[in-house]
Amino acid sequence: MDKKLLGFLYAQKTDEVKTLVQKLKTTIEDGVHNFKHHRIGFETQFVCWTIVIETVLILGLFTWIIISEKPNQREENNDLKYRYIKMNGDASAKQNSAFR
Repeated sequence: MDKKLLGFLYAQKTDEVKTLVQKLKTTIEDGVHNFKHHRIGFETQFVCWTIVIETVLILGLFTWIIISEKPNQREENNDLKYRYIKMNGDASAKQNSAFR
């Protein structure tokens, strides 16, 4: 190919890339200016009470989960005792008192 033709094709591609970059920049700027910001407004009592009730529910459920785990922790100790007895075949009264 001729050097002039290659230079012309290179210049043409460069101009196309510049045009595309400029279009992209314009699109991004338009999108940023038209971006809708979301925010919580406390204009009404309904919104405020909804947030308060949701917070109380979340804290209540969290507390319920923590409290409900306590019996499971007690049962884990019984599981260890049961496995030990099963492993040895039986357990005497003296061994049972040692478990506690």
